Amino acid sequence: MRERLTVLITNIAFAFRSGTEIVVDQIARGLNRRGHRPIVFASYIGGGLTDGLRRSGIAVVDRLNQIGCTPDIIHGQHNVTTVMALAAFPWTPALFACHDFDAPKDRAPLLPRIRRYIAVDDCCRERLVRDGAPPDRIDVVYNAVDLDQYRPRGPLPSQPQRALALTKGTEHLAAVRSAAARAGLALDELGPGAGAVVDDLPARLPAYDIVIATSRMAKEAIAAGCAVVVCDHRGFAGLATTEVLDEWRRYNFGRRILAQPTTEERVVEAFARYDANDAARVSGVVRATDDLESHIDRLETIYNSILDDATAIDPAGDLEALAPFLEDFLISRDFSRPWVELHRNVTDDAADVLEEALSRHAGRLRNEILQGVESLARRLDDKGLSERSELRRMG
Repeated sequence: MRERLTVLITNIAFAFRSGTEIVVDQIARGLNRRGHRPIVFASYIGGGLTDGLRRSGIAVVDRLNQIGCTPDIIHGQHNVTTVMALAAFPWTPALFACHDFDAPKDRAPLLPRIRRYIAVDDCCRERLVRDGAPPDRIDVVYNAVDLDQYRPRGPLPSQPQRALALTKGTEHLAAVRSAAARAGLALDELGPGAGAVVDDLPARLPAYDIVIATSRMAKEAIAAGCAVVVCDHRGFAGLATTEVLDEWRRYNFGRRILAQPTTEERVVEAFARYDANDAARVSGVVRATDDLESHIDRLETIYNSILDDATAIDPAGDLEALAPFLEDFLISRDFSRPWVELHRNVTDDAADVLEEALSRHAGRLRNEILQGVESLARRLDDKGLSERSELRRMG
């Protein structure tokens, strides 16, 4: 591997703890530890993730002209920001990583300069092939867990006592709550669907015996040593066991395996199958196979293969290949094209961000008002006491 690479990582946003934003954070930190120079570009930045990388000396920008150098390789996530980076650096080769089976922002841009495609599971590989990516250029690289963050909890108890639901949606929560009550489990809820987003999940997980989650959150909980019931508002898979682990890893504990509706009875049955010893074996496999350091090893190998590719870069050919993408993703009067769904997706995200910001602001404002009222009451009490003392003195 080349000693030091400048890697430009793109994402549509880098501000909150969504799945792809966590991936960006992990890759940037992992590359930085190896001596590479990661730079993050997103059209919307801010918050704790941006501040955290910058404190570690990793640049995070929302304008490509702020980068100040030519990257060796573009690690593209989300097609619109990938294409922006390709336009800004016409002689830099790239890869494109797909994280979602049908989201418009994950549709593969088919430019000659994109030498490799990464799918995070078998579903995303199918999507890339459907989009027209050459099958022999696709690598399946499962999502990683940062084992330095998600440290193993102590041994699970023989009988579970506490459960945690991690969720983006809400429709399944009534069933999960009822099932937890029937199983005698104390239940907490976190995530956008629960109205409680936290930055310290790794520190919280060891307090729970069972976690209800899907996708990345399920894998992180498994790595922390929790038993995991895989379900959410989209559907139900069941308890993650050694019997199903290989297949469920192939599908990122996500959509493909969520084949049944989430019901109270199914969740109760999953709770009843809790096995502390089997959960420990599941955790051991995930920690051994999906750790971040191995993930960075894979990425370095892919980067190396791209940089060793002797195919000449042809900016004019890239522009020609870009035309169909722009036809679909630039705003037009054709409301059947992907730009409409992308716009809806981005504005929905923006509404969620605004709602969360307003919630935090309202909480701060409420605290400030309460503190002000308490301060005023104390001053009035002090004034009343002073006046009574003065009256007694005069009397």
